Amino acid sequence: MMKRNLNIEALRVYMMLLIVLLHATGTYIDSQNIRSSFGFDVGWLFGYRSITFLGVTTFAFISGYYGVKLKLSKCLAMELMALTYGLVVLLLCVYKHADITFGSIRNYLFPISSGNLWYFSCYMMLLIVSPMLNAGLEAINKSAFKQSLLIFMFIVYGFRFISGGANCDFYVLLLIYLIGRYLRKYPIPFLIKYRMYIFISLVLLNFILAFCLGYLGLGKLVLLLEGNNNPITGLAAVSLFYIFSYMKSEPNVNRLVSKLAPNMLAVYVFHELLRGSGVFDFHFLNGQLLESFAISVLVVLIISLVERVRIFLFSPLLKLLNKI
Repeated sequence: MMKRNLNIEALRVYMMLLIVLLHATGTYIDSQNIRSSFGFDVGWLFGYRSITFLGVTTFAFISGYYGVKLKLSKCLAMELMALTYGLVVLLLCVYKHADITFGSIRNYLFPISSGNLWYFSCYMMLLIVSPMLNAGLEAINKSAFKQSLLIFMFIVYGFRFISGGANCDFYVLLLIYLIGRYLRKYPIPFLIKYRMYIFISLVLLNFILAFCLGYLGLGKLVLLLEGNNNPITGLAAVSLFYIFSYMKSEPNVNRLVSKLAPNMLAVYVFHELLRGSGVFDFHFLNGQLLESFAISVLVVLIISLVERVRIFLFSPLLKLLNKI
């Protein structure tokens, strides 16, 4: 059995923190006229947010690099987790006398059927098709794999990036997964050797571009950079993964943080349901970056604790599922 890399497990947690922070700052931007504003503060906000977009791509790349395998018990456990938190949020909406429709019930309780919680829904679909996908990747030769991947990358990181196409769907997750699979099977020494230089250069490039556009009042153009179609973010995520993967030791902070890693999908599901339903509103942060970071850390820690309690309460059922 392969020994877990605690640095990579910790990286999962750090990336989920960035995802929560992305949503926290996005709530403020989407509800204000920030994109048509200008100045240093606006530029700094967009530059700061450019870093948070590493979250989804890096999180997905980790899954691609190590691969996913279909296991019915795992799928059922994940569905149970999502259903539990969906029911909790639905009850909170009833308590708050929020408008409850058939569509909202479907979104809370059956996210895959409604397309709600895009990453969770797409990840579940990836699990379902993984036996066919993995078998195909074992059979395909390097040349054909490379050609198909380059075409796929051209569509997502080229055409869809320039045109502002969808960046939160199954195609994006599938591409990142395939990139991870390819680099695991056919490593590129240049990316590994110069991982730190590549990462720092690309993060700075993204930050400077976002800052300048925000400073000049061109916030709407920043939308092109804000997503999983951004090739700069994609390559930076790969470099960040290599940085953590090739650490010569496991720092104590990573050992500690890695203990939270199994709870990260629950953090995504629960906080997104709370945010999407309006039960928990990030508006009170008013775009304050330090406060947003602190609240995001608390969200990750609190939901991780809630998830551990949920697992304890459902342990008899989870044990039965593991026997399937």
